[in-house]
Amino acid sequence: MMQNQENNFGSRGESTVDLETMRQQFDNAPYPAIPLETSPRDDLDALYIHTLVTPFYLRNQQILETRGKVLLDAGCGTGYTSLLLAEANPGARIVGIDLSEKSVELAANRLHHYGFEDVEFHAMSIEDLPQLGLEFDFINCDETLYLLPDPLAGLQAMKAVLKPEGIIRTNLHSSLQRDFCYRAQRVFTLMGLMEGAIEDLQVELTRQFMMALK
Repeated sequence: MMQNQENNFGSRGESTVDLETMRQQFDNAPYPAIPLETSPRDDLDALYIHTLVTPFYLRNQQILETRGKVLLDAGCGTGYTSLLLAEANPGARIVGIDLSEKSVELAANRLHHYGFEDVEFHAMSIEDLPQLGLEFDFINCDETLYLLPDPLAGLQAMKAVLKPEGIIRTNLHSSLQRDFCYRAQRVFTLMGLMEGAIEDLQVELTRQFMMALK
């Protein structure tokens, strides 16, 4: 979401959303909208994916003790993935960051609701990670890196705070995979819904439009 259509998309159709607009979006609609009462404790596949034990063993053929490890949830949103990390890595310290202050507030509430106290959350961008003064054994970055204006800068920032034997788990989407998102953004730009700060009216009109499409 930018000021005009020319700036919304790069030469290959990728989004060039600025961080401030993204922050406004997730303050307005924190994500994921998973109820506080929903626990991942029985989701064995998700726990397997989000434990440091799995990639460490695949790389080193050794079993790892997670107690005392420091884990980062980069782009934590409302904290469901942070909760997954806490459940899947007993005794680990969980740190979460997100652009949205509303999201990190909800994330902290979620972790405390389930009794996890060795946690901290910060409203900040991935690029500013070195300012925390922390190093991490495991960095989890689900569905976030490709949203950044400069994904490479985000990856470099995560690498800068990774311990020498640390592991980064992240993902990227291809431009083809997200083509439907870019087409929707173009339509909303033509409708004048992508200009300036996000307001309640813009959000409501966008929702009505999408509901009408069924």
